Amino acid sequence: MIKLLSVAFLFLFLSVNPELKKMRAFYVLMNQEESAAKALKLQAKSSTKVSANITAAYLAAAEMALAKYMYNPLAKLSAFNVGKKGLEAALSMDSSSIEVRYIRLTIQDNVPSILGYSGNIKSDRRFLIQHLKEVKTSDAELYSSVQQYLLKRGKLSEQEKRELTSSTTK
Repeated sequence: MIKLLSVAFLFLFLSVNPELKKMRAFYVLMNQEESAAKALKLQAKSSTKVSANITAAYLAAAEMALAKYMYNPLAKLSAFNVGKKGLEAALSMDSSSIEVRYIRLTIQDNVPSILGYSGNIKSDRRFLIQHLKEVKTSDAELYSSVQQYLLKRGKLSEQEKRELTSSTTK
């Protein structure tokens, strides 16, 4: 009986927080649906059970995504810059956060080059390749998302692909 309770506790402890699950789901959809970007912003603002730096990163990402849905070019740029500043602040809280680095990488990989927000792509990609294995058992959902992104859209060299797959299978 104690063994069963231990396994149940471990499962609950290792399972992803429902608030974080919602933010991740909205994040995936925020560039296709304005409602998802708005929902992400609301979820991040109201979150009480997710770390401050991760919440700040998702809030910043929502701000940047919402800029896409604005009509006024100056308002778009302003909203994007507010989000960019918020994302960098989230990273300054904890620069070793795999999730926050992943958020910044995916944003920098996908924003128009005219915005000039691409200076951390190589360092974030390298960081994620080197540290992804750290979340393999504690956060399988994050691990899978980051690994899939890097392999499919991360513009990895063959050596980086080998490094990612070999370091994450250990």
